[in-house]
Amino acid sequence: MIKNTNKTVFLMVLVLLFISCTSNYKIEGDRVYYQFYCISFAEHDGGRINKTALKNVDASSFKSLDNSYGSDKSNVYYYEKKIIDANPQSFEIILFEDANDSNSFAYSKDENYVFRYGIKINGANPKTFKVLNQIPYSRDDTDYFFEGKPLNVNDVNSLRIITESRIDFLSIDNKSYYLEDKKYPLADYKSFKYLSSGYFKDNVNVYFLDSIVKGADPKTFEASGATGQDKNYYYKGFEKHKQK
Repeated sequence: MIKNTNKTVFLMVLVLLFISCTSNYKIEGDRVYYQFYCISFAEHDGGRINKTALKNVDASSFKSLDNSYGSDKSNVYYYEKKIIDANPQSFEIILFEDANDSNSFAYSKDENYVFRYGIKINGANPKTFKVLNQIPYSRDDTDYFFEGKPLNVNDVNSLRIITESRIDFLSIDNKSYYLEDKKYPLADYKSFKYLSSGYFKDNVNVYFLDSIVKGADPKTFEASGATGQDKNYYYKGFEKHKQK
């Protein structure tokens, strides 16, 4: 559940220091290719081009929409793959405000559907769909989505994304809490309080990730890091130990 964000960012930066990559579409006669070009500074090579031919594409009407999307008179493509059910006449890329974000070109839509990385988001309404600043969340007029997966919220108007919980991807509405796209019952929305590292509580229960911490007293429970304590016990995750 908990993602090692710092390690991931470090590895991404390390890769970027040694490898530079670009991509685009190229038309050659009656064929269209998606090509990916990389230069490895560590190996001091002249670069490598990987070309993949698009299947069943009409080269005469093909146009590149950006480095990730292209279309012909009948289909839309994400990289070299056809986006199923996408309409090229109404297709558009949903850009983030921050064009430097790695997810900036993840979302797209046409008159009927919303797509994430070329995959249809089931149930999303393209007329009201928008990408939220709290990446990777998005929403439409009836539901919220985590990485394109519907949360099936109880009440779209009461849903809150808990921004303090950057590792756990936690959100709540008037009846439930959500870890990523998984839904769990919440006892009292109004008294909800996020604590730290997977711990949160309301006036009825103390929660650790996807479960209630049995026996914990919500009135006196506090947490720091991955440990917590109340008037009777201290806790490490779900482990409970008598106060000395």
